[in-house]
Order: sequence, then C-alpha cells, then structure tokens
Amino acid sequence: MAAHKLGRRLSVGLAVASLLLATAVTAPADATTPSPIAYHVSGNRIVDSADNPFIVKGVDAVYGRFAGGDVAGYGLRNYQNAQRDLDNLKAQNVNLIRVMVSYSQYTSGPLGSAEYLTELDQVVLWVTQRGMVVELSQGWAGGPANVVTYVDLLGRRYSSNPLVWIKPDNEPSCNDGDISKCTDWSYWQNTEQQYVQAIRRAGNTQPIVINCVGWSWDCSQIASYPLGDSNLIYGSHWYGLGRAVFDAQQAGWCDRFWAGLASRYAMVVDEVGLQSDPNAAHISPADWGAGFLDYATTWVKTRQGSGVIGFSDSWSDQNSMTNPDGTWNAWGQAFIGHYLSK
Repeated sequence: MAAHKLGRRLSVGLAVASLLLATAVTAPADATTPSPIAYHVSGNRIVDSADNPFIVKGVDAVYGRFAGGDVAGYGLRNYQNAQRDLDNLKAQNVNLIRVMVSYSQYTSGPLGSAEYLTELDQVVLWVTQRGMVVELSQGWAGGPANVVTYVDLLGRRYSSNPLVWIKPDNEPSCNDGDISKCTDWSYWQNTEQQYVQAIRRAGNTQPIVINCVGWSWDCSQIASYPLGDSNLIYGSHWYGLGRAVFDAQQAGWCDRFWAGLASRYAMVVDEVGLQSDPNAAHISPADWGAGFLDYATTWVKTRQGSGVIGFSDSWSDQNSMTNPDGTWNAWGQAFIGHYLSK
C-alpha cells in the first residue's frame, strides 16, 4: 500500500482505540460483459436475482496501476500479471476483486486519461469475464465535487455491466479532501448522499459500496445518518495495529463498530490487512490475520455478515498475499485457510 495512505493509519487506529477505552464518457462496446447474474441488497443481505445470498469472498488486485502510487513499478507489474493473478484468485473461490481507482490519477496521472480508461476497461473485462464482481474503489479525488464528477463517469461507463459495483470514496475525508471531517457523521451523510445520487442519476442501478467514518473503522452510527437508498453495502476496514493475536478485546471493538450491524444492514469487511503503518513495529503477523478471519468466518456463518475482502493480492509491503512469482505467502495462505476455504 502506498505510504501516503498508510502513514495516517496508525494515528487514526489509535484514535479509534481511544474511543473504545468531469464529463461522462461513453464506454466502448468491449468495456462491459453482459451477464445473467445481477445482485442487489434485500434487507440486510446481498442476493442474486433468484434471492440466493451472495457472500463476498474478495481480494484487492491489480493494485497500484490506477491508484495507490508506483504506476510504472509494482502497478505495471500487477497489470501485466493480472490475468495470471485473477486465475489464481478464482481458483481459490474468490468471487470479487476490489480495484482501487482515483480521480486524481485519471485526470493528471502518468497514464493520461485515455490510456487510463482503456486499461481500466480491460481489467473490468478480465474480471467479469471470469464471473467475478469488480468493486471500483475510488479514492484520492481531492474533494466532494471531484468525487461526484468521477462517479458520474464510472456510473455511466459501467451501468450496463451488472458485475461492476462502485465505491465512491475510500475512507471518506480521511485520505484527502477536508481531513478534519474524517470522523464527522453529518458531513459524511451529506457527501455520501451526493455520491449515491450522482451514481443513480447516471443510470447505474447496481449495489453501491459505502465506507464509514474514521478510516471506515466505525460504522456504528449509520442508522442515525441514512443515505436514502436501499441498495447499499456498508464496508468496514480493520487492521491489527501491530498486535500479535486477535483477542476478545478486539472482537468487542468489531462487535461495537460494525459486526453487530449485520442483522440490519448488508455489511462486509471491505479491507483487512496486516500492515497499517510503514513503521515495522505496527505490522501484525499472519497469525493475527488468521485469528481475525476465524472471527469473520463465524460472523458470516452465524451473524449474517456478508463477507470479507483481503488486502492485497500483490504489493511491496506486508499486506501482500503473494510472492513475486504469484505463489501464496503466509498471509495469503492464512486468508485461504481461515476464510476462503471455510
């Protein structure tokens, strides 16, 4: 994960702990893959058109090419290896790929806007041709107006593909924009309503993934700040903050801030990883990940949780699940053994 994202995680995580103690672009014809499968939120569940529950078994992939930095380094390598990696993920029963995208990279990044969209179309095609959902997770837009512009573009571009879900703002107001609003629920409600409405005005009827406040560690107040749309999936984020094991205290925090909401809302863990800060002292081991995933598996099986997305398939930090040759490392094996295979 890029340092500009990771560098703020520790302080936010500790803050959470202290609370406990542009213009639309028409897609080319090959940008979509029509599928008979479509999903929507019914009550607190994600279901298909036959009302069968859909449990998210997701992983971040093709990371860094469209957001996160290092476009020509790890990002390029991940793009070049995307089909190999997607095949490996599908073989482990992964059914959703989260792809980080960014308005700022689209408008002013090194790829240029036209090449950016061409490559993004290609990744969307690769993912959805394999029958997997792709979550386009937008971040680093610079402010609400830019988010509205970009999700309008994405909403229109992929409106005909039922396997594309949009998340308008990753960790809203915490990565960029007015960072003083990172934990402001009223501001969150106002801006997220704008984003949801922009996607719907674009003619996109697919589920929308919503991150919560405090780097999306805290979803506890969503009932008091409704967004006026029933087809929403709420996504929490969780990291070990250097802890060696996932214990009862941490389980209590999860219960309070997001897990207990699954009986009323479609809730997923939208991001879980081992490294929440560049400082090596704040890297949790794969054993912590295994413990958290055991908790999350029980949450899905017995408490109506809607799934987990692991961060990330391939990157330069301790969150990477794979080695450079595509084989699984300890974190990847823990994600497979303690969640995907369960």
